[in-house]
Amino acid sequence: MPDAINASFFLMTRLPYLKPFYDVNKRTSRIACNIPLIESRLSPMSFVDFDKKEYLEGLISFYELGDERLVKHAYLKAYIASAFRYLPLSEDARWALSMEREKNINEIYNYVLEGERDEHPVWLQHTDRVSEGGFGIR
Repeated sequence: MPDAINASFFLMTRLPYLKPFYDVNKRTSRIACNIPLIESRLSPMSFVDFDKKEYLEGLISFYELGDERLVKHAYLKAYIASAFRYLPLSEDARWALSMEREKNINEIYNYVLEGERDEHPVWLQHTDRVSEGGFGIR
């Protein structure tokens, strides 16, 4: 899968569905879902930001009905919070970013759901620092 966010979502939902291990399938998928994100130099997913009830209800809906809408919504909501948590911004920049929260959230949803994004989205601002070795990735 060329899109890291969709690949991450795929790993998070399909790995526990397949149940390759006797135990720890959901935990393994939560760790594995960060691999495509980190490889693409995107912010990793922090499960601190996941609403556990939404996550479990979404997975059950996916397992039982094949409907991934609930779990996708929970994933996007948590990923947006995680992405902004890991951006290397000053306190002033974070405040300015929060003033345009709805605009930024809509941009991320458009990117994930429609494949459209601005030329320089705010959640990819850390890419330059990553390439300079700022996060120690690659």
